[in-house]
Formats: sequence, C-alpha cells, structure tokens
Amino acid sequence: MVGVFVIGVGWPLFAHLTASRAEDQKKAGYRNLVGDGFAIGIFAGMTGFSPLAAGTLVVALMAFELMMGGVRFLARGSAAMVVGAVITIPMVGYHPQFDPSLLTTNLCLLFVAGAMWTSSYWVNHTTKDLVATRRQLRETNSKVVEQSQMLELAVAESIEINEVARTVNATLDLDEVLEMVLRSLRKIFIFDQVGTLMFDEENQQLVLDRFLGPGTTPELADALKGISVPLDATGSVFVRSMVERDPVFLNRIDDERIARMHPVDREIHQINPMRALLLCPLEVQEKMVGSLFLGSNHMPFNFSEQDQLTIEQYVTHVATAIGNARLFEEAERARTLAERELEIGREIQTEFLPATLPRLEGWQLAARLHSARQVSGDFYDIFTVESGRVVVVVADVCDKGVGAALFMALSRSLLRAACERETVNGTPLPTSALSFANDYIATIHDHANMFATAFFGVIDPVSGVLEYANAGHDPAIVIGTDGDITRLGPTGPAVGLVPGSTCTVEQVQLEPGDTLLAFTDGVPEALGADGSQYTEQPLLELLREPSRNPDELLDRIEDDVRRHAAGADQSDDVTLLAVRRQGGGTSTEEQPRDGVHDGP
Repeated sequence: MVGVFVIGVGWPLFAHLTASRAEDQKKAGYRNLVGDGFAIGIFAGMTGFSPLAAGTLVVALMAFELMMGGVRFLARGSAAMVVGAVITIPMVGYHPQFDPSLLTTNLCLLFVAGAMWTSSYWVNHTTKDLVATRRQLRETNSKVVEQSQMLELAVAESIEINEVARTVNATLDLDEVLEMVLRSLRKIFIFDQVGTLMFDEENQQLVLDRFLGPGTTPELADALKGISVPLDATGSVFVRSMVERDPVFLNRIDDERIARMHPVDREIHQINPMRALLLCPLEVQEKMVGSLFLGSNHMPFNFSEQDQLTIEQYVTHVATAIGNARLFEEAERARTLAERELEIGREIQTEFLPATLPRLEGWQLAARLHSARQVSGDFYDIFTVESGRVVVVVADVCDKGVGAALFMALSRSLLRAACERETVNGTPLPTSALSFANDYIATIHDHANMFATAFFGVIDPVSGVLEYANAGHDPAIVIGTDGDITRLGPTGPAVGLVPGSTCTVEQVQLEPGDTLLAFTDGVPEALGADGSQYTEQPLLELLREPSRNPDELLDRIEDDVRRHAAGADQSDDVTLLAVRRQGGGTSTEEQPRDGVHDGP
C-alpha cells in the first residue's frame, strides 16, 4: 500500500514540477493531465470504489478545478478523472469489495490528494507566469542585443565619419575630396556615383560640375558635366534639396516615379539611369553653395532614419571640405590667370629694354636686369642719337610689382620722347630730358605718389666725355685703369616728386681703359639669409680688382651678391650697366645684345 501511495503522490508531483521548466506548454499540459489522472486512479482504486470516497473525490476535484481555473480547468479535471478510471480497472482485483475499515484511511488519503492537487494546480498556474516572464526576458534580451549591435554600428560609423572628416579636410583638391567621399560612403552604403551640383549665383542655377564613380566613362562624365538646373524649376528634386536645405532620399526610382519627374530630372536620368538617389545640400558658413549628389544605378536602396542621420552628419564635414576645395580651386584659377597676365606683362616689359646694344669701335658694353618678381620697376636703356653720341640710362621706380612696372614703362617712354624733343644739334640734354619726365609725372600722376630715381648720361664716343645728371639715384662709379674710384653722386631730386624741379649737369672724362658702372639699389641693399645688407663697401673693393671686360665685371658682382644672399630670396630688382672705353672711333654698328633680363 505504501508503494502505491508513493507512486500516486510522486508521479503527479514530478509531472507538475517539471512542467514549470517546460518550454513547450502543450506537452506540459498533457503531462499534468496524465499525472492528475494517475493520482485519481490510485486513490479510487485504494478506496475499493467506495461510493462515499469516490463521490467525495469527484466533488472535491470539480470544486477545486472551478475555483482554480473555471470551466477550462473543470474540463481538464474531468478528463483527468476519465484517465483515472482507466487506471483504476487493473486495481479492482486488489480491492474487490468495499471495506468500511478503510474509510478513515481513505479520507486521510483524499485530504492528502486534495492538498497535492491544490499545490499541483498552484504550481501549474505559477508556471504560466514563469514561462511568460521567461519569454519577456528573452524578448528583452533580444532587444538589448539588437540595441547593442546598433550602438556598435553607430560607434563604427561615427569613427568612420571622424576619419573621413580628418582625411577630406587634409586635401584641397576637389576631385580627390569627392573620390574620398565615394570611397568612404561605399563602406556604409551601396553608392557607385558621386558628384556636385554647384550654385551659379549669377545665373541662378545649379550646375553639375563634378561626376565620379567606378565604371563612369569619359563620355558619360562629359555628357553630364555642365548640365544646368534653373533655380525656378521648383518641381526638380535637385532644386528642392537646396531650396529647402534638407536631404532628398529617393529609395526606389521606378517607371512610375520617372513618369512624374521634372523634365530636367528626366533628362539627367535618361543620360544616366539611376535606381536610387540621394541629394544633400552643401552649406558653408550659412551660405548654400550647392548639393552633393550620390546615386546607385545598379539596385534600389532603402534609407532608414539612422541612415539619414548618419548621412546628414557626414555631409556636414564634407560640405566644409568641398567648400574649402572650391575656394582653393577658385584661388588657384585666379592665381594662374594673374600669373599668366604677369607673364604677358613681363614679356611686354622686356620689349621696352634694348633688343641689342650699340656696337661702338673701341667700346665695350654690358647690361643685366634681374627682377625680384614677374615684372620689374627697374629699367636700363642704351641707344645712339642723331649726333652719334650714346645715351645710357639706369632708373629705379619706387616700390615693386605691377604698379612699379607700369611707371617704369611710363618713365622710359617719357625719357625716350624727351631725347627726341629736347636736343641741341641732335644731342639730348640730360637736364632737359629729366625735367620733362619730372613735370609730366608730378603734374599728371601726382595722386599716385610714385617717383623714380635715374642716372642719365650722354657719352661722346670720340672724345670719351660723359655728361650726366643724377636724379636722386645711387652714385654711378667710374673705375680707372689703376683701380681709382670716382663716384658720380646725385645732382638733383628724384623724377616725379616736385613739379618744376631740375637737375644740374656734370661732366667727366672717360680715359681709355676706364669703366663706367651704373646700378640700382638692389645691389647694395641685397639681403642675406641673416637679414643683413650687402652694402656698397664690398662692391667698391671688388671693383678695384682688374677685369678683362664689362661682362666679366658684371659676372663677378652677381656672384658676390649671390654669395652674400646665401640662398635667401631676392628682395629687390637688380640692374647693372657697364661701359668700358678701349679706343677712339664713331661706329654705331649694332652688336648682339649682351644684356640679360630675367624674372625671379
């Protein structure tokens, strides 16, 4: 009997306890049902089909089922009794007749059975809560894992964006920036085209000026480049992105969407069919400069809200890089244009210098001009006049650059004109020529505050007499055959300072073997790497050393100035002119120019 009792109590208890851990509630329910039936059968068999015990068992079970779970539990309890009845049949032989002495024992056992059933159904009821809680925990854990993955992705995208921002801002080449944009975005999204539509403020239109992508043929790029979208084409997605200052996402471009496209958009699509399109406005310093164009012509693309946020964050960095690159590109174009114009100016200015130097029997001439910039404010001139005399001019316009170059051309033209107008017996007068140029500049161009210093000399090649006027210029130097130095200092103010000012004319005899050297302040004021000036003293010491001809003399001066500069940039224009007398004669045959004129 004890064994039967253990089986009757143990099996239902085991069934209900294991049901609490069961994943499949349907199987757990069947297990409980069999357990309950097994218990009923055991107790029914032990009572020997006592009407009182059986009736008590049935009533207790029905009442308990109704109390615990209503009709659903009552139905399950009824099914359990059917199972119990089946189990009871084999036990009839054990208790074929009712034994009143077993009533007390049966009642106790029924009490135990009721307690077991109560705990069984309580466990079963609690099991549902536990299973629901476990399910909720699994769902919560799944959401946590998903959010963790999204966070990791967001962190990775943030790192990628920061890396791109650092990279694209490290270059000022617009094509290189766009290639970086395409390469980096393809790590996150499936794009295969990138371009820029820049805002043409003057014509109020967007112009497609860059288009890159794998497989993009030169023909396609040329076909798209220069396509313009008027800003008044309000139905165009390209215009909408810029006007509304919001990204435009077209996840799927199908035939229906194509049919609804603005004609301009449809034209672009016909040239370059796309399946997905993204347009992001480019804003630099609160000013719209255009749109960034990203497209896919292979497959549609579904942009999530997170994708859009990522792209908007990304474009913020890209807009700055593109803006900087375009500003640099415009500056480079302007610089190239300016350099070309300066190069043209330098070529024109070179034409103002003598194409050849006069060839005089018994005389040697040499000249050099080195500009600190593309154009120069220095100039020199050597030419013969009607009387056979030779005019030598070395001049330096204040300041450097384009303004000085223009005044150089003006000063040179005025002196040339004066040499034709202010003459005596075909010989120009130095003081008259300088006064003419001075009065014109000081009167007509006084607002420019420009002036020029000049050494103006007229040489008689037969007698060797030099008449000169020095308008505020560095002293020219006459070097004797014995190394003696004669300085030809200023005889009047600079040209263009004061209207009506004049220079006096001085005269010096150039003996055979003597050399006249005229130069601009770019020689003594040449700066070294330490900022010190070359000065006139080392120049005078160098001039005392004998030289075979004027070219050799000028070479030595240039070499010594370069040695002092020690690689430092040239700070001022340098002009040198040397004339050496060897013998008599009046030939004015031209010789190939020995002068040198170059830029920085």
